[in-house]
Amino acid sequence: MAFRKSNVYLSLVNSYVIDSPQPSSINYWWNMGSLLGLCLVIQIVTGIFMAMHYSSNIELAFSSVEHIMRDVHNGYILRYLHANGASFFFMVMFMHMAKGLYYGSYRSPRVTLWNVGVIIFILTIATAFLGYCCVYGQMSHWGATVITNLFSAIPFVGNDIVSWLWGGFSVSNPTIQRFFALHYLVPFIIAAMVIMHLMALHIHGSSNPLGITGNLDRIPMHSYFIFKDLVTVFLFMLILALFVFYSPNTLGQNMALLLITYVINILCAVCWKSLFIKYQWKIYNKTTYYFIIQNILNTKQLNNFVLKFNWTKQYNKMNIVSDLFNPNRVKYYYKEDNQQVTNMNSSNTHLTSNKKNLLVDTSETTRTTENKFNYLLNIFNMKKMNQIITKRHYSIYKDSNIRFNQWLAGLIDGDGYFCITKNKYASCEITVELKDEMMLRQIQDKFGGSVKLRSGVKAIRYRLKNKEGMIKLINAVNGNIRNSKRLVQFNKVCILLNIDFKEPIKLTKDNAWFMGFFDADGTINYYYSGKLKIRPQLTISVTNKYLHDVEYYREVFGGNIYFDKAKNGYFKWSINNKELHNIFYTYNKSCPSKSNKGKRLFLIDKFYYLYDLLAFKAPHNTALYKAWLKFNEKWNNN
Repeated sequence: MAFRKSNVYLSLVNSYVIDSPQPSSINYWWNMGSLLGLCLVIQIVTGIFMAMHYSSNIELAFSSVEHIMRDVHNGYILRYLHANGASFFFMVMFMHMAKGLYYGSYRSPRVTLWNVGVIIFILTIATAFLGYCCVYGQMSHWGATVITNLFSAIPFVGNDIVSWLWGGFSVSNPTIQRFFALHYLVPFIIAAMVIMHLMALHIHGSSNPLGITGNLDRIPMHSYFIFKDLVTVFLFMLILALFVFYSPNTLGQNMALLLITYVINILCAVCWKSLFIKYQWKIYNKTTYYFIIQNILNTKQLNNFVLKFNWTKQYNKMNIVSDLFNPNRVKYYYKEDNQQVTNMNSSNTHLTSNKKNLLVDTSETTRTTENKFNYLLNIFNMKKMNQIITKRHYSIYKDSNIRFNQWLAGLIDGDGYFCITKNKYASCEITVELKDEMMLRQIQDKFGGSVKLRSGVKAIRYRLKNKEGMIKLINAVNGNIRNSKRLVQFNKVCILLNIDFKEPIKLTKDNAWFMGFFDADGTINYYYSGKLKIRPQLTISVTNKYLHDVEYYREVFGGNIYFDKAKNGYFKWSINNKELHNIFYTYNKSCPSKSNKGKRLFLIDKFYYLYDLLAFKAPHNTALYKAWLKFNEKWNNN
């Protein structure tokens, strides 16, 4: 065992800083905590050294500050670091709190963590006020007078509290003496509260931009996030140094308000989603990117900057409300239901995950599509020309992946639906289990749209509302949709989008529609006889109105359809014998499943191979029995 893990004290450091498992999806907003720790260290260190030269006597306080500035070696750096560090302390703290509010860090199970943070915030405000009074110039005197007089608003005892705080009848020597004593003491209390903050954080771990449990994909703090924190640390120190050495009094004067106004305006300009024209800058390739970095670092001529400038979709002013709810730019944020634990398996690191757990692989996704047709049409608002161009534009699109289109139609027939909003906008939604997010990501990569968790249920939903994406989707599944309810919806969407509706084609064993419907509503598990697992069982459960859909399975693959009273009156198509399983297994090889349950389908053949070998009870110490146990474990894990 490594020494950092076996040593009593280093093991604490190791669990908090080195091997602490963090969600791989957290972004730079989660760096604010390390910056706040750096600010606290700067404030305590500079404060201790300044306290060696400061006098809290009311007659000497201002003079001692000037003594630090003029006579103490590098004293001006200490004071400017302390003053500007306090300003940056609050800036970073506000960003840290804004991140917590935006991503819901105050919710269960991190309520204690948030409460401790609020206490730290209040103590920091008190410390800043006490330090502001210690200089004791005119502004400090009247600032102390005004702020302490706020306590006089407390009924009955307010005036007595103010006199008690002053230590007299006005702000005087006892006031400054006790303010300095508290100003020196409270930062160490804040440091203790920070330790409590970290302890509370260590219980459930960090949250993440997705808002779901981060246990699916965690990576160690060192070296991934240590290096990521160093990026913002160096940037922070650079900006702080610019203020300390070049403009030390800016944040303490009226210019501070103007500076904050500029910063807010810049942030609003960056974050605001323009309602008219958005610009997209793309770099052609990685080689060009490295050329750009080299040019910036070596300050050469900028001739190697090769940037691609694109016009992206301009919002239709007539449909501005709909476009705000259906932008090309889509962000995904999810609710959190599960607690996070701090145990991390080495096999779940970012390097070995191989994009298996996509719920935590991407914090937020941005998709932008170009549409020069709509851009021109929205400018001139030519409705008749719109019909001509869009009709021709729609007919150009043909998807060569026929099996994928058939599979997608089956998935929509099982777990999706089409919708028309306000007789103007078409959309498509597909809802599946959490394990099948990879399946929805394939659809998203092909047609666009968004993928997010459904609130209140353990399911994940794909939603497509973008017009261009809907055109591609409709053309892809046209002629493959066959569910009676879906056909009615599908026909209306085709009319809305000016696309010719096609009647469903006849189903054969080579059609991937069956696998899509199975991925939506099918299950595969063991068929039990008592406590013994006899054989696999493939079932598809549907309600009465979808009974016609499973009839196709009985016609093509055989099996039985029966009424299951135990499942709230669902009808089930079921196959549970070797011959029918082999038929479906062969079908799965030509039309493979894209869902998580497809892993079990590929194990059916191996199951019967081992099952036949074990027809006569094999001793538990044989290699055959061990192979069966290994297979059984793999089956259960899938």
